Amino acid sequence: YDEGTFKALAQKDPWAAFDWIKENPGVQLDRYRPGKDAMAILVASMSTEHPEDLRRLAEQTPSGELKRKMEAALFESLLATDPAAAIEQAKITASSAIAAERYSKIGLSLLKSDPDQAFEMGRNLLTAHAIGQSGSVQVEYPNGSSSWSGSSDDTADLLSSLISKDPARVMEMTIQSTKPGQGPDNSFYTVANQWANQDLVAYTNWVNQQTDPGRHDSAIGPIISQLAELSQFSEAAEWAMSSHGSRMGSLPNVFYQWRQADPIGAASWLDAANLQENESAQLLEILHPKNPASSADPFQE
Repeated sequence: YDEGTFKALAQKDPWAAFDWIKENPGVQLDRYRPGKDAMAILVASMSTEHPEDLRRLAEQTPSGELKRKMEAALFESLLATDPAAAIEQAKITASSAIAAERYSKIGLSLLKSDPDQAFEMGRNLLTAHAIGQSGSVQVEYPNGSSSWSGSSDDTADLLSSLISKDPARVMEMTIQSTKPGQGPDNSFYTVANQWANQDLVAYTNWVNQQTDPGRHDSAIGPIISQLAELSQFSEAAEWAMSSHGSRMGSLPNVFYQWRQADPIGAASWLDAANLQENESAQLLEILHPKNPASSADPFQE
């Protein structure tokens, strides 16, 4: 197998190249050299040189990873030549994960030329599929078969780009995409963390404006983490105590970090804090552990 020779064959006669791959299945897919194996070269060549032939080939190919690669290449070719048609195709894509992938690619292509449309693609992405999930996706097909593949970075890339432009708008999009009766999903936390890392003051101002107790409690985590990393433990502790639910959810972790960095300051805060007896006892155990073994970080696996 010579990559250059095969590439020339794929450009000249893609069907002959495909026949050669079938006769030499060992070169079909190479997970260790993505984009360099024979099938990837053939698909890439056909998507630009012979898109109709690639469409015919995809129709003949059984459901699975190879068919998905062909369909992805066809979609990118369509996006380059007819963006409107690509948007319509994304809307009717059955797989939510693949639909999100396609909305991401469309959105990234529109960031400079049509930002509002790029945000709309981000909204469609969030509605189709929560981002920030596992690094792999399982695609189920109507005939009962399925395939696993690594999720595209495009979903994260588009979201990151949109947050850089208008994080509050993206946060509202994640809230609007949440299904009725359900709490925030991974998309909400992904946006919240990136916004807090990008501009903690602006994110904190947004959280302060939230009147819904559940949304407020879901949103304070990144603030607490950022303040603790900045060694602003008193402020981090106050935010943990602002929770309408269990304020002891984050407070023990903050207090443990505080004890490690400034045990005297942590003790002074605990003496003055308005805590219930059981809460004070829990933090006091972190400050003065009875068991020496508990001096190790209890919040790390």
